[in-house]
Amino acid sequence: MKNDHHDRYTHRGQFIGMWKVGKNISEIARETGVTRKTVRRWVLRYQKSGSMRDAPRPGRPRVTSAEDDARIIADIRDYPFTNAVVTRQRVNGDVSLATIG
Repeated sequence: MKNDHHDRYTHRGQFIGMWKVGKNISEIARETGVTRKTVRRWVLRYQKSGSMRDAPRPGRPRVTSAEDDARIIADIRDYPFTNAVVTRQRVNGDVSLATIG
């Protein structure tokens, strides 16, 4: 199975669709070329949550709000040839240069 976002959801949908019409995990695995373990994991996750989406991953919380992001994007559009230091000063942002740039 490719590690492409669209392909992952396509495969998951295929697993769940086949399971819903009565195929068992072994049949689904054999017909799709995916391991039984993978098919079983997605069927169980679907039964539990009703979703085929990835579980939330841990990570650093967002530093900027949607409003902050909009101000930064607008400033970059208005001043495309400036740098992150100047943009941060203009938007009064208390964010890292990596967030802006």
